Amino acid sequence: MSAVASRAALIQAELRQAIDWRIRLDSGNATPDDLAALERWLAADPKHRAAWERIEATFMRPARDILDAERQHAGMLAASRHALTRPPVSRRKLVGGAAGLVLGVGATALVNRLTPVSTLLAELRTGTHERRAVALADGTELMLDARSAVDSDMAGDERRLRLLGGQVALRIAPDRQRPFVIRTSHGAIEATHGHLTVQQSERFTRVAVLERQAAVLTGEGLRRTLGPGESVKFERNLVGTQVSDAAARSAWTDGVLDVSDEPLGEVIEALRSYTAGLIRISPEAGTLRVFGVFMLDDPLRALRSLGDTLPIAIRRVGPWLTLIDKR
Repeated sequence: MSAVASRAALIQAELRQAIDWRIRLDSGNATPDDLAALERWLAADPKHRAAWERIEATFMRPARDILDAERQHAGMLAASRHALTRPPVSRRKLVGGAAGLVLGVGATALVNRLTPVSTLLAELRTGTHERRAVALADGTELMLDARSAVDSDMAGDERRLRLLGGQVALRIAPDRQRPFVIRTSHGAIEATHGHLTVQQSERFTRVAVLERQAAVLTGEGLRRTLGPGESVKFERNLVGTQVSDAAARSAWTDGVLDVSDEPLGEVIEALRSYTAGLIRISPEAGTLRVFGVFMLDDPLRALRSLGDTLPIAIRRVGPWLTLIDKR
């Protein structure tokens, strides 16, 4: 290894240690012994302090910027303001003379934006700005959208896939003896074979069928059959109107967000999966209707395009927070 490469490896190791310390502090379980150990680590080598200050710079912003953002986006950063105006004594001591306060986006939140913490134990998962194609044990071709996760069981009388979050596309391998069932928090989708996409959000599941057909079964027993080209949203006790937009719903597999008369809030939700920072949108802005085609792999360009065509104000507060409001 060259001297330059060796030095780069040392820097990366020091930064990883600093990140570990930041996550430990943000966990809420840090003890006085942890704080003392951190102070010893900082004092042991000037490079340690340099790495710590570099990591802290990611999460430190002048208080006036955060409070100004709160005034423009009323109530959205109330928790951040509380943290800013009442920092723990130990935290104040650790940051020393730095001219800033901890932003409401802590290291744990940053880690969650890079890869969802809630799905770390899933069988298959993707992080932010990552799509992944895999083959399941039965021969089904599966693609996961960014920030998506599934568990699968192909060994029983019924092939099972549980969508834990996000969005997937499936080319289901034919097997007339064993149906393929995709479960979400709102119900299930059943098929023998075919091509479909399934998206799970907090409020609903959306299914789009491109080939063959699939049956939707809600958590409370409502059933609906979809044919080729059709899509539908459903909740545990409700199935929406079937529409013929399945091709547009599957465009994400090619890195495209194809939107026709959708609320801006849902468009932003799709872009969040490709953006490491936080995006906060006001309820008023979220109801605006959107038409257009956007590249998922360039979410900042998509945001700029939305800002140019809609009556919204977009403000970036440092690299990790974007605020969107109606003008």
